[in-house]
Amino acid sequence: GIGMLKAEKVCKRFGDHIVLQDLDCHVDNGTIYGLVGFNGAGKTTLLKIMAGIYRPEGGGVFLDGQNVWENEDAKQRTLFVPDDVYFLPRCTMKSMAKFYKGFYPNLDFTLFQKLADIFELDTSKRLSGFSKGMKRQAAVILALSCRPELLLLDESFDGLDPIKRKLLKQVLLEAIAQQETSIIISSHNLRELSDLCDHIGQIRDRRIVFDCAVEDVVATRVKCRVAFAHEQDEQMLQALSPQNLTKSGRILMFE
Repeated sequence: GIGMLKAEKVCKRFGDHIVLQDLDCHVDNGTIYGLVGFNGAGKTTLLKIMAGIYRPEGGGVFLDGQNVWENEDAKQRTLFVPDDVYFLPRCTMKSMAKFYKGFYPNLDFTLFQKLADIFELDTSKRLSGFSKGMKRQAAVILALSCRPELLLLDESFDGLDPIKRKLLKQVLLEAIAQQETSIIISSHNLRELSDLCDHIGQIRDRRIVFDCAVEDVVATRVKCRVAFAHEQDEQMLQALSPQNLTKSGRILMFE
């Protein structure tokens, strides 16, 4: 097919500040695409353009060939979870779900309750009393309950403990298996994404500079653990240009 989502020659600036320039990116159906970049690299801006929130000055984003800007159909199929999640004042998860249902008729209350139970979140408690991590989980649960075709997650793994991270990973993979959702998740930390994503794109200097299937990235990296008969100097390995070199007595570890 034409691929689920295509960004073509996207340019975005705020005043004199150019954030994205001639950015190209495409995300296939039913994949998890990891968008990596330093803070300030333009990840949030790109996600907001993909969600039809920002209008690009040049180029465009297309969902199955349709431009997403001012496109009601595309917006119905897409859900964006921002880094700083917002809920209506005095709301509970349950009342937010009813609010979402007005915009996303596909919202499935059974799935909503099931996901809330998995994360052990009380849907009748006020969200204002939730911790930052719990608010993130609540926002992702609300988004997944709408069964979107395209889910955009901005730094959604940030600050989650390992158990909740594992749970989130499971429910995202299930969403892909059950309803062919495509997911784009941004992070400033490649490690956070490498075990979850099928595809990684790195945003730097206002465009995607590196875009490749995770298995290809993994295939080019090897972890070595070497034990020597006598203690050795790390310098002897420099010719291999090792990464993450650590030394413990006679054992050297590097990638």
